[in-house]
Amino acid sequence: MVERLMLLISSEDAGNVSTEINNEIVDMFDHLRSNGSLTTDEYEFLRQDLIQ
Repeated sequence: MVERLMLLISSEDAGNVSTEINNEIVDMFDHLRSNGSLTTDEYEFLRQDLIQ
């Protein structure tokens, strides 16, 4: 999952921004928050960074 997330983020950084990529990243953040790997504050920070 971490490898996939890194690939998606690097794709975005390279300019390949799409709704599908953003949705997949958000789904991963949701999963990490639901299993306790991310705090709510970390989750909100990452989501905000993704939106910008």
